[in-house]
Amino acid sequence: MGEAFARGEVFLSPAEVSARYGGRIAIKTLANWRSARDGKGPRYIRVGGRILYPLSWLVDWERSRTATSTADYGKPRPFKRLVLKKRQGVRRQKCNLTLSPAPWPVRIRRKMGVP
Repeated sequence: MGEAFARGEVFLSPAEVSARYGGRIAIKTLANWRSARDGKGPRYIRVGGRILYPLSWLVDWERSRTATSTADYGKPRPFKRLVLKKRQGVRRQKCNLTLSPAPWPVRIRRKMGVP
């Protein structure tokens, strides 16, 4: 971040950034954006242990997100479905938690010492 700041540069804390947007962007969301590598959130600097957002960078971020219509957002992403695949050669066995050893597979019963 070799950029020089103007003498009167204003820096905002994450709480102040959240307040700037009327609380619609939570402080936790800003933290998630900082940890993400996709560059979704505004740029920030770290001074010591504090996170600071230069106001000029926030304004640039706002301008980069300006849209004139919903078509500017691009195509919606398809919904990802979780698909559970069966592994070959593996059968699921019902396991009833009863005292009877019958529902347990034979190799497990032998390991446990149950007839």
